[in-house]
Amino acid sequence: MSYPDNSLHFSQTVHVSRAILEKEMVEAAHRLKLKLIGNMAFGWNNDIAGSGGQLCKNEDGKEVWLKLKALAHSQTPADYAPWQGWKDAQSLDSRIPKPAYLGSIEHWRKEQVTFSTLLISYIKEPICSTNPWIAEHHFLTDEWLSSLKKTLGFLSVYPTKKVSVKQDLITRRIHERFGTDINSTIDHWETVHGDLHWANLTQKTPYILDWDKWGTAPQGLEIGFLYCFSLNNPSVSQKIKEAFAEDLSTQDAYKSLLFICCELLRMNELHNDHPHLVPALQNLSHEVLLKVRT
Repeated sequence: MSYPDNSLHFSQTVHVSRAILEKEMVEAAHRLKLKLIGNMAFGWNNDIAGSGGQLCKNEDGKEVWLKLKALAHSQTPADYAPWQGWKDAQSLDSRIPKPAYLGSIEHWRKEQVTFSTLLISYIKEPICSTNPWIAEHHFLTDEWLSSLKKTLGFLSVYPTKKVSVKQDLITRRIHERFGTDINSTIDHWETVHGDLHWANLTQKTPYILDWDKWGTAPQGLEIGFLYCFSLNNPSVSQKIKEAFAEDLSTQDAYKSLLFICCELLRMNELHNDHPHLVPALQNLSHEVLLKVRT
């Protein structure tokens, strides 16, 4: 998920044409002695992108995944580490299923853009969705939900100084939409993936993909995002709500859900993202607003 300035994540990527990213991907693979397979994958939102990835084979014939980002020209390795989250994630609990960081970070400049690559292991499982929201959900068994709950539990107690979402952003978003009289202060924080949606989960294990943004966040925010991205499918959202009932029924969780609604509605207003979720998000925001004000 890509967020603009002052939003949930302070993205440093620059949006360029997909054709430019494809050209730079070919050059990067050549330098790393990788053979590209298939087509490059991009973000879900539009015809321009700030990042992409592609399946490759290394010299030993092993399948790997090469990621590419386009960064502002002024951002250099000295002042911005675009893959730091991936590097740091390798220290996490080994019981958390995720791709392995294989290194091979490179930076190069073209005109006003700095490109950067990252090599990670390739996960041979289909993702749950090509979009943040969910459509097909045959994989969503009790066992799958139990595995995800255990994984998020292992992650939540991992000590870190990394920050995924700050209190001031939560307060600002809630007060912008619902007024400054609402108490938005979070009492309990936990370690989260920071970008949990259906395109970052696989159908079998499940693996959690894309570890750019992990760090601390309010209790309830992690599963709250997945829940909100399930609102287009009532049967799925109900399963999430039941499986994670304790995580979604605290005051901090209600404030997290209110913040998520604010954030996703804001993205719709600014960029027309997730239009099919808007009615459900509006209903949810009014529902949890009553609980926050209680």
